[in-house]
Amino acid sequence: MTGGAVEKLKSTESNTVTGEAFYNREVERRLIREKIENGTHLLLTGQRRMGKSSLAREIGRALEDEKGDEWNYIFVDIQSCLSGAELVARLAEVVYQHSGFKNKIKSWLASVLKQTEKVEQISVSDISIKLTNNLNAGNWQLKGRELLQEIESSEKRTYLVFDEFPDVVNKVHANEGVKGVETLLDWLRPEIQASVPNQKISILLSGSIGLEPVLQRLSLSNKINNLAIYRLKPWKRTIAKNCLLALVNYRDITVDEAAIDYLLDELGVYIPFHIQRTWASLYTYCQEEEKHRVTIEDAQYVFKHIILKSESDSMICHYEERLEETLGEQYFLIAIKLLDKMCTGEPLNVGAASEFKKENTADIDVHYILKVLTHDGDLDEEDDDAWVFNDCLLRKWWQKRKNLR
Repeated sequence: MTGGAVEKLKSTESNTVTGEAFYNREVERRLIREKIENGTHLLLTGQRRMGKSSLAREIGRALEDEKGDEWNYIFVDIQSCLSGAELVARLAEVVYQHSGFKNKIKSWLASVLKQTEKVEQISVSDISIKLTNNLNAGNWQLKGRELLQEIESSEKRTYLVFDEFPDVVNKVHANEGVKGVETLLDWLRPEIQASVPNQKISILLSGSIGLEPVLQRLSLSNKINNLAIYRLKPWKRTIAKNCLLALVNYRDITVDEAAIDYLLDELGVYIPFHIQRTWASLYTYCQEEEKHRVTIEDAQYVFKHIILKSESDSMICHYEERLEETLGEQYFLIAIKLLDKMCTGEPLNVGAASEFKKENTADIDVHYILKVLTHDGDLDEEDDDAWVFNDCLLRKWWQKRKNLR
């Protein structure tokens, strides 16, 4: 039976975690932090719910805690931004709330807001609204460049994270076309072109939507060729098992090893968020049934009747929404048909992909869709001319969704 290990981990279902709630990723933390401290600009990529935002935040927390006299840390969630102007406004709002920059950017704020009252007399929420109203297509690039220069003027180096950056690229493309995306990337390009030790700003772009395939489709891949790319992979089974055991050990519950192994077998691919959600479902079941020991029969019930049923709809809806943002409506509808075809687990080779294209529309680049799905971790490319839907929780959810579609 499990439960004897010393390691304990408090359960959390938050989208991002840091500090004691952050589990493992020692190698990834070390490698990415080394790159940041060496002045390398990074694109942190990987499939959904892998912990990219948490990893980016954890590195920033550690830099501030351990080298606060050398580093500033700025984390900007820009997922809601629809344009470059809104991105700059959001960056300014976060920078203004940072103790190291509050006084430094007052003159910059005054130049954008064009008002006589003192900046410190304006609430943060009002500053956000005023910035959004005063930054536009005609001035955001210039004002954004000036803001970056203010950050660079700090005596400290700055670790700057733009989280969910690919979302903004997609939204700018929808609103402003390819030219708008090119303008946004050109604004950042002077920063990411420089990659040297003691660089004043080290930028990390992260996001669940794959930036590389999106830019490839727009013929703009050259705009990010100065970014080092780090792909965050699923946990290995041993790490996933240790995480489950640590979650178990935090509570007054024992779990049979056969139950743990069964859950890991069913998950198939070990995504940190799914490990946390699986334990949360199991723990809730134990509380409701007043159980202090979990058998394999309990684990089977929870997986089949709770995880596969009650959670599948919300998870697949979220996944489909994100996929549509990446592909656009026309390509998204073809991707749905493609995943429906592949969720049985049968491989799709080049010949079958060509037939699928003929059956649907000759105007769709099926290989591009396959590349996006592979990048997002849904498909595995078995060799040069075959793909397979991973034997994982997502495929089990997808099979259920297909039956109801």
